[in-house]
Amino acid sequence: MTPHLRLLITAMLLYAVLPATGQSYQAKKHSMSISGTSNLHDWVSQVQKITATGDVLMSGGDLKGIQSLWVGIDVYSIKSSKGSIMDGKTYDALKASQFNTITYQLGRMESVVKQGTDYQLRAQGALTIAGVTRQVPIDAKARVLPSGEIEFSGSKQLLMSSFGIAPPTALLGTLTTGDEVTITFSVTMGR
Repeated sequence: MTPHLRLLITAMLLYAVLPATGQSYQAKKHSMSISGTSNLHDWVSQVQKITATGDVLMSGGDLKGIQSLWVGIDVYSIKSSKGSIMDGKTYDALKASQFNTITYQLGRMESVVKQGTDYQLRAQGALTIAGVTRQVPIDAKARVLPSGEIEFSGSKQLLMSSFGIAPPTALLGTLTTGDEVTITFSVTMGR
């Protein structure tokens, strides 16, 4: 065995057994929508401003876990395809003048399971909307990109009433929205 081959094998063995190390990541790009129904039509709002920071455990290029994660959504950056009247109703319902940020704080990772090139994640965390905090489980998919960035994606259904939010109405009450909304997200985080 040549000295170079021996050195290469030793380096590979050390790399394989080194413990996972936490690395700080932050959001680089995102796509998030909030969708729901009403008695007249379905609706979708896009979230334009998200902040996310966290410590991710990586080992040998594999995602091993997430030590911490904080996500903030600027309520005033939520924009509806139905225009400013719907946006105003959304801001009122979310009590944006008092609570202008929706936050998610990771409590604990329950599982990280590698499936091919993807990872299936299950986490518990504190979701705060309109000043009300609830413990919420979230399932997501993660993928480590060739750049070293990590893309997280998934969706979560929530009841607005669980956070003390009265579903918005318009047109003197003739338009009423449903209680259930679906948040769909894709957030790419990097160092």
